Amino acid sequence: MKKLLFFILLSASLKGLGQNKHTWELIVNISGIANSSPKDKLVQSPSGLGFGTPIAFLVDSVGNSIYLPANIYSAYRQTTNTIHYKSKLTAGFTFGGRLNYSLNKNFDISIGGTISFMSISRMPSVSAAPSLFSGFSSSDSIFGSNILGDSIFIGTAGSFFSPTSHQTETFIFSSFNVPISLRYKIARWRFEAAIVPTFIINSSKKKTTKPNDAEINFKETPFENNQKTALGVSIGPSYQITKQIGLGIEYVHGLTTLIDANSTRKLLSHSVNLKLLYKL
Repeated sequence: MKKLLFFILLSASLKGLGQNKHTWELIVNISGIANSSPKDKLVQSPSGLGFGTPIAFLVDSVGNSIYLPANIYSAYRQTTNTIHYKSKLTAGFTFGGRLNYSLNKNFDISIGGTISFMSISRMPSVSAAPSLFSGFSSSDSIFGSNILGDSIFIGTAGSFFSPTSHQTETFIFSSFNVPISLRYKIARWRFEAAIVPTFIINSSKKKTTKPNDAEINFKETPFENNQKTALGVSIGPSYQITKQIGLGIEYVHGLTTLIDANSTRKLLSHSVNLKLLYKL
């Protein structure tokens, strides 16, 4: 009987110690998001492709594909790589939770699971205009060919390359994040730094295009994002208003691109989050 009582008391003590070691928190973030667009690797001009390199978003009025000579397709790709993008401020929303484990009275480590929804927009800078034509003058004529090899006038270089330089690109993302952080506590203040692996659940692109011509139209290539993971780091303070509720601000810097897709420049996100924390 004494052994049984001792075991019960020991179990209760260990459980109490364990409860003091970890806590659960709910997290809600509202984000302001900027972005940057690093250049891709140089695109080599393809060769040995017959009438030209098919470019998926160029079709005639009845939907037939128009083929471009390889040098023009390469110039188009190189042009998109030289554009300077300006970030447009957008918004995001994150919710989830995390487990905090106390190392001592001043330090915690934590691991979380959150779901994010965000919109990211960028717009080509007007300053890129002088380099748009990549060796073409704005009045040069561009010809393509159909599947039979018939020559088709597409337009001038100025009109052909203009869609690459005058349109805002907007991307929508939903993702699952696993922030792993170290937190320093002093009085009611918390200072933490984290590494944030991200798994992209869904991504889509919305872009407005304008036809150059009644016969030849630019249409969006279906956006297929091959990027499934991303990585970022975060840092920021928070203040414990009550025992249960905390409020903080956090900067998250994207280290890797959110996009790996044909004819689409890389995209890195940089966000400032307003955080609400609730201890369970």
